[in-house]
Amino acid sequence: MSVQAAMADGSCRNTIGVWGDRSCAELREHTHCRNCPVYAETGRRLLDREASAAHIQDWQAQLALPPTPLSAAHTSVVVFRVGAEWLAFPTRLLREIIEPIPAHRVPHRHDPRFGGLINVRGELIPCIDLGRMLSIGQDTVQNNKAWARMLIIERQGLAWAFRVEDVEGVQRIPDSALRPPPVTVGMGSPSFTAQVFSLDFDFVYLPETSGDSAAQRVSGRGVQLDAVRSLVSESRGAIKVHSVKRDVGLLDEDLLLLAITEVCR
Repeated sequence: MSVQAAMADGSCRNTIGVWGDRSCAELREHTHCRNCPVYAETGRRLLDREASAAHIQDWQAQLALPPTPLSAAHTSVVVFRVGAEWLAFPTRLLREIIEPIPAHRVPHRHDPRFGGLINVRGELIPCIDLGRMLSIGQDTVQNNKAWARMLIIERQGLAWAFRVEDVEGVQRIPDSALRPPPVTVGMGSPSFTAQVFSLDFDFVYLPETSGDSAAQRVSGRGVQLDAVRSLVSESRGAIKVHSVKRDVGLLDEDLLLLAITEVCR
């Protein structure tokens, strides 16, 4: 595909932009594709496009379903993955989710749980190695489904950041679905897991492209599932959806912040 064609359909961000080889001359002025008018225009066209017949039919079927009553007793949590473990904390702690930023080491700080400081729009925020703090081992399996991010949490004006391998997003968990952690979880000293709940993870698998010797690639998950549902029905099995139920550990908010404060001293 030529550069002109890539800029016309917005795919230049993946070829010559920040997600490609960064050869685009516009990066000198805009620094990042998100600041480029071509990127903005691509988003406008995406939002202004006409809905397909399959998409309209799917929404009609969804709206025809009787509303599901929400339980008055529920807990809102942010679900994420550190190493091989899926964890969560109350949504009220979350300030924002950002792309990973390199942390700057602080002289004379040798605690391996303290990752240094990150600069978020001029604000210096302590970075915590949550995996080390929670004694979670590294994920030894090469996972092409990962979507690394940094979570910034805040309470009473104090903020901290930590890197995670994946973010599932905000979930409403009925209180009736929360259960005590297994005995094996409580063996840690200290145990940061207050409760455990089960969650369904939806993975969308695309067929391999020519020349790609890797296994099936993951195109999207969860929130992206509705967008590809019509493609799944038309693909005759080429696109597959795989659901996995996994246990998620809900972290004890007070104990988590107490440990983070201790690490940052």
